Amino acid sequence: MRGTPPDNLASLYASYYFYGVLQVMPRRITVIAMAAALVVAAAALLIGRWLRAPEIGTVTGAVLTKDPDPHKQRPIQHALVVASSGGRNAKATSDGTGFFRLRLEPPVPAGDQISLRVEHPGYYPFTAGAPAGDEIQLLRLTPKAPASGPLPAHKQVSLANIRVRYATKATNTVNVGSVVRTFDILNRGNVPCDGRPPCSPDGKWKAMLGSLSMNTGEDNKYFRNARVSCIAGPCPFTSIESDGFSRGGRAISVIVRN
Repeated sequence: MRGTPPDNLASLYASYYFYGVLQVMPRRITVIAMAAALVVAAAALLIGRWLRAPEIGTVTGAVLTKDPDPHKQRPIQHALVVASSGGRNAKATSDGTGFFRLRLEPPVPAGDQISLRVEHPGYYPFTAGAPAGDEIQLLRLTPKAPASGPLPAHKQVSLANIRVRYATKATNTVNVGSVVRTFDILNRGNVPCDGRPPCSPDGKWKAMLGSLSMNTGEDNKYFRNARVSCIAGPCPFTSIESDGFSRGGRAISVIVRN
């Protein structure tokens, strides 16, 4: 039957339409709210992990002799290094170059305070605090002065008319000369490299290069058995970059990274 629907049917349609909206909208809002809550929770978890401080599992450094002259800051072997943090201790012994590496078990958050204590029979104990990080720790010990007591009392005896007899044996020898040169490579430790060479081998810290060359100046003279050694400073963190000396020759050279 065609025509205009009665008023009660129009009212029924209107009631049905609004009824359906009122039933569906809360469910949709609930689903959207739950999804938004999950997104917020996931974002909070990611931000928490991103903001969490990295953990440090090793402490690396060298033990040196304390002296105002850098040339006398010799490496100290067999020094006991103890790191303490949060009631936990880690121990290591320095090697012939003064190098040591401590392993922290379990690792500690970066920035946490660590106490470092160094002991050696010939030096006074040394304690220092440092934040946990990947910086190189240079620990310098003050040597103990040798015990000096009063000289024993002895009666002085005068000697006179001393004669010394000696004999010499003539031999034919070949004159052999030796040359020793020292050079310094000055660098400030724990400065980030930021991609500006020269850098440390791992690319993390700023490094410096130093070089030295020698020439005999004569055709019939040559260098043999040339050696290069680090004698003072943080030797474990230096390396030979260019070997122009081990084969010998009239001219030899070396480049060292510090």
